[in-house]
Amino acid sequence: MNHDWTFIKGVLFVLISAISFSSCQQKIYGLDNQLTPLAELKLSVLQSDLEQLPIETRSRLRFGLVWLGINIPSTWCAERLSSILLGEAFSSVEFAELTQLSELCRNPLGVAPILAGPSVALEDASSVISEDGLITQSIVFTALPPSEVLIGTPDARIAYASLVIFEDLNDNGILDIGQSHPPIFWDELEPRGNRNDDSVKESRFSFDDYDSADQLYSSSFNSLLDSHQRLVFREGRFNESYFYPLGGCTPPPGFSYLKVDGDFQEANCTASPINESIVLTLTKPSLSLQEAICAPADVWLFQPPINEPDSHYQYTCLSPNELAASDPEQNCKNLSIIQLVDCPINEPNCNDAEWDLRDQAPEWWPCDKGTP
Repeated sequence: MNHDWTFIKGVLFVLISAISFSSCQQKIYGLDNQLTPLAELKLSVLQSDLEQLPIETRSRLRFGLVWLGINIPSTWCAERLSSILLGEAFSSVEFAELTQLSELCRNPLGVAPILAGPSVALEDASSVISEDGLITQSIVFTALPPSEVLIGTPDARIAYASLVIFEDLNDNGILDIGQSHPPIFWDELEPRGNRNDDSVKESRFSFDDYDSADQLYSSSFNSLLDSHQRLVFREGRFNESYFYPLGGCTPPPGFSYLKVDGDFQEANCTASPINESIVLTLTKPSLSLQEAICAPADVWLFQPPINEPDSHYQYTCLSPNELAASDPEQNCKNLSIIQLVDCPINEPNCNDAEWDLRDQAPEWWPCDKGTP
């Protein structure tokens, strides 16, 4: 046994000596911070559009990308939307309700973020300004997309990303994906969360767990219903699926830009190499635009408080018994539902509700005082 250990120590000594000797003779690769670029994409924006923004905002703008995951709607929104869309008739009242819900709920055919990709400052020493007044920057990939953004089987995987311009609000140099939290009614209310989510506890929540999103000024891909441009990474074969479907278009292997005209049912696609610059258009920030970098949020259910809630929230009467509340100060779309009666949507006359205030609505209640 001692003889074996002496042999092992001798081998280790030889290996360490060889490494030390080679390090004196030549550089050992892989121990520094210089990574070999795998691909480079170019993004552009009109300088004249930038000049319309405040200097402080321009100084924080960055080109970037966000890898997209599966858009999972909240149970409440899914139930409401499906009850209208799958109904036998589609009246003007239902159309108005659908329009109202589209403003409150997340777009079911929109994109959802899963991971922020690399980004670069929009205006710095390496920016190139063309004769057409375009400011162009390059984003260099030093690694392939991470496994969590690749969807499919090992022999046929795909990843999609939206190209964005964002304001780096906390100056950390990265794109911060956000998550909305419900309006704060803690003085008199405690949220129940999603009715079908057993993990939600009836307790007061800490907002330290909710991340604040950066401010988005451009996104090349927001919805399957609109023409758009997306970054694609294809590995192996391509299988058409419901993961941001392309309507029969087939992206090439590796990295590419894909320009999609029309919706996904009748899409016309054009693929191009990523070293060809893509021009992004600056738009006014909005909650709908922000959905590209906001994680899907749940809808929270509340019992109405005795006193009128904070006036800075936005309120919408959905029915005599339901009031929607949202916080306009958040960078991510959020929604809470205050209910006079705690009944599922398909049981309007349920007998086992946790609360039923339809006969004794609070004085401040704005929605016809409730209807039994």
